[in-house]
Amino acid sequence: MDIVPCNYFMELAELEIKADTETPQHDRYRRAFEELKNTPPFGNYDYCIIDNAPDLGMNVINALVAADEIVIPVNLDCYSLDGLEELVDQVNNVRQLNRKAHIAGVLITDYEKSDTSEAAETWLREKSGLPVFNTIIRHSKKVKDSTFYHKTPIAYCVRSGAAQGYKNFILEYMNKPHMAAEQKERG
Repeated sequence: MDIVPCNYFMELAELEIKADTETPQHDRYRRAFEELKNTPPFGNYDYCIIDNAPDLGMNVINALVAADEIVIPVNLDCYSLDGLEELVDQVNNVRQLNRKAHIAGVLITDYEKSDTSEAAETWLREKSGLPVFNTIIRHSKKVKDSTFYHKTPIAYCVRSGAAQGYKNFILEYMNKPHMAAEQKERG
């Protein structure tokens, strides 16, 4: 596993994309991944995970055009739920450019138990019309601390509730029926 972290240079890349008016901008990631598929050692990866900032800029559009599956992390607050609706619309629009793109599910993150959170979770699971993963990532100060040390929550504090939640999410995601079929095809 290799990790290429995002940083403020992505904002500069966004500006560069907007400034280039001669090249199609919506499929830069997809073209780059296609080139890498046949280039050792990059062609040896089974998965590529693209983590985007919560916006609807060109970097997100490029990621959606390149993606097969989309996992949407959501905090249970009004702004995140409003943004969720916008992102779902964006995914639906991107399907014109990428027929394979679909929402694998919504992942509830930074969860703190409260009446409001429980009501938002109920709405999300019962009325949003979106698949929602069973795993919930609990709020943990350790997640914020891990970013300071440039580590994942699991590498920073494996015993934290959030780190355990992320481990459980990976297990849940990998055990989805479509994943089992893919793994079987690979032998």
